[in-house]
Amino acid sequence: MVRRVRPAPLVLIPKNGLGNRLRAIAGGLATARAMGRDLEVLWEPYDGSATLPPDLFDDPLGFAFLTADAARDRGIVSHDLPKYLDSRPGIVSLRGYDRGQQTLLAEFMALAAQHPEREAVVAAGNYFHPDAQSDAEIETKTRPVRQELSRRLIFNPRVKALARANRPPRPYLSVHLRGSDRRKEVPSPHRLLRLATSLSRKNRITDIFLCSDSEEVRSRATEELHARGFQIFMEPQSPIRRDVDGEIRAGADFVNLQGSEIIVGAKESTFVTEAAVLHPSTKAKLLTRRTTGSSRLDRYLRRRFGDSARMW
Repeated sequence: MVRRVRPAPLVLIPKNGLGNRLRAIAGGLATARAMGRDLEVLWEPYDGSATLPPDLFDDPLGFAFLTADAARDRGIVSHDLPKYLDSRPGIVSLRGYDRGQQTLLAEFMALAAQHPEREAVVAAGNYFHPDAQSDAEIETKTRPVRQELSRRLIFNPRVKALARANRPPRPYLSVHLRGSDRRKEVPSPHRLLRLATSLSRKNRITDIFLCSDSEEVRSRATEELHARGFQIFMEPQSPIRRDVDGEIRAGADFVNLQGSEIIVGAKESTFVTEAAVLHPSTKAKLLTRRTTGSSRLDRYLRRRFGDSARMW
């Protein structure tokens, strides 16, 4: 009788910040299952994140974290992966780079199926799914596995303790504001705050948890919400820190976004969209930036009224 050798694991190397990394891991889970492989995640402290997995999480269910040393012993070095699809003795890899993973995913899976003994490696900074036929389908296809990941990848006691220290004592609304990079791609803070105010009053909520990636935006939002009679809760330290402690505190913000009755933010922000993945659509209000349909007119209006104008 011929004994079948179990395929090598699929190694997922997540890129960029927390939200993007969670999306990539969810895509890795779905793909590993379709390939009949276990999933291992090589989470490294660079490229948008200063942390190692134990800084943020307990041991996960459904996959395992892989250390850089253990990966190197198996011939996997993340910064050495070539762009796009590659196959060589011992390893089949996919690094989407500017093309993304989805366009090459089927070819990667077929190639890995021909060589089950080889390491199969995907480096990704966003979601992907083996059943998606187009980019437009990826969000819907990945939602169930993103929800599963949210339940199975638990933040560690330190992160949860920091979250509790800054969480409102009563049911609350949370709002996340982007004010640094990508501010021209997201709805303005004024528009999001107006929606947060309306929803809070409609639902008789007086406590708001506020987080942002900009001290200036957070300060202005606090003044505006205080003036409207709300109690504001937030992480007291600067939101622009990019060291390990700062990212642990960002993880606590993420936990408090997850725990809110209603969550308000920008759909373009992966941080808030992944925090909201377990919220029903009636409780997750993620807005897109308005546009006139003309890039030239949009540029004129931004110069005339500013990126933070209520119209956006």
